[in-house]
Amino acid sequence: MGITYRHLKGSPLTSAEVDANFESLDQRLRLLEGARASPADLVHIEQHDTRLRFLDPSGRTLGDVELPTPRFAPKGAWETAHVYEKGDLVAHEAHTWYAMRSHEAGTFEEDRSQGLWNMFL
Repeated sequence: MGITYRHLKGSPLTSAEVDANFESLDQRLRLLEGARASPADLVHIEQHDTRLRFLDPSGRTLGDVELPTPRFAPKGAWETAHVYEKGDLVAHEAHTWYAMRSHEAGTFEEDRSQGLWNMFL
């Protein structure tokens, strides 16, 4: 079972999605707790794209986890009529803004009032 991230979904999570996230985390923790591996058993950690794999001395996998991977793409100063993708970062009025979804920019205030931008810094 995967994790649903609000920033990837582009909207708030439903209560069912929040519950599913906790159930997934609980299942993963129970699997790790049930493995009964000691720190001495862990000899190697491998990274494969966005996954970490924990290995014992024989090369057996002790655990495997997905790393969160937010996508940030700095675009410089905000521009009218520019096409932005979800995750783009722009500078506007002494702040950094995060694009909540893909769109073509109108006026900044109009776009912000429609929830297209969220203040990042």
